[in-house]
Amino acid sequence: MPHRSFSRLLRVLLCLGLATAAAPVRADATAGQGAGFDAQVTGGGGFAFRSGLDNNFLGRVRFGGLYASQPWIANLGGTLQFGALARFGVGAELELNHGSGPYGSVGIARVTGDEWMTHAALGFMIFGVEWQHRWSSSSPSDALMFEVRLPLGVWWLLKRKQSATETAADARRMATVQPFVPVQPEPVSPPTAAPTTAGARAAEAPPPKLESTPLVLPPAQETERAQQLEAARLAHEKGDHVAEALALARAEKLRPEVPSALALAAAHVENGKLLMAHAQLTRVFATYALTAEERPRVEAELKSVAARLAHLRLIANGAQEQDHVLIDAAREPSALAGYDVPLDPGEHQLQVVRGERVLAERSFHAGEGELVRLTVELPAQPGS
Repeated sequence: MPHRSFSRLLRVLLCLGLATAAAPVRADATAGQGAGFDAQVTGGGGFAFRSGLDNNFLGRVRFGGLYASQPWIANLGGTLQFGALARFGVGAELELNHGSGPYGSVGIARVTGDEWMTHAALGFMIFGVEWQHRWSSSSPSDALMFEVRLPLGVWWLLKRKQSATETAADARRMATVQPFVPVQPEPVSPPTAAPTTAGARAAEAPPPKLESTPLVLPPAQETERAQQLEAARLAHEKGDHVAEALALARAEKLRPEVPSALALAAAHVENGKLLMAHAQLTRVFATYALTAEERPRVEAELKSVAARLAHLRLIANGAQEQDHVLIDAAREPSALAGYDVPLDPGEHQLQVVRGERVLAERSFHAGEGELVRLTVELPAQPGS
């Protein structure tokens, strides 16, 4: 019966692993940098040398923390393990991952019988091979296990990084493809005579922009919007501009208004997210019905943010049609098309990729308003 239970568990882990690994993150997603919570579940089966195991199946759970420095992710945590040489054990494990690809781990545990056991594993994505050694004179003392793992902490980190890089890429595309060009309102001559009827006034008035019409929300949503605006105000007073931006974005989603839209752009600026601020101000200028007082203010803020954006000019000698550029793990098509790519000021990572092969990699710093010029030499032939 225990063997059947472990067999079912292994099949469940294998199915979950294959389903999750099929599309947890993009193939070109990388870890970025930062720390976070880690969790992992591992199951498998194998055999011992020189004699048999009481239980040929392995189960292990790990909880701890992780630290990422692109593209490496280091995981350290406490473990509970069942079966195989351990029977039951409590210990610790250190693991090193290269993105969502190859990994290696080592661990130690105090196991049944008040003895020590160590293990080491190598694998790719969710599949691996593990060597176990029990430090005792009893037999068996060595076993080889084939494992399937669910690296939940790594997947969550990569998914979060992917969402952030896609947002930054969208902002770069808006800044590149839709550069700010102030729209000058046409002069309106004063009427020579007052309209005689309300119908005539309505016929002569230009149609309002979509977001100029006040939106009446249900009471519950109106209360939620007020709560988000209050949360944004409190976060601003504390200097927590990340929380302020999140609250303002929720309020804007419920009902777009010029004051909250401009406050959201200002929060992006405080967070150093100038691309997102530029995209927000461009949207406000293009789609909101601005008053005569608001229009010059938005125009001035948009020009100010645009002047602070950094830009990258890439010269890739020997680039092929199938090559593509990643900036901070986000694909940037305009970089090889001769465009200056707008960036947030700060540290950046550039990669030129052909298929699965990284041809060139550069780290660079871009200051406010700076045009960074990079030249890379690439192989002339796709296979070279």
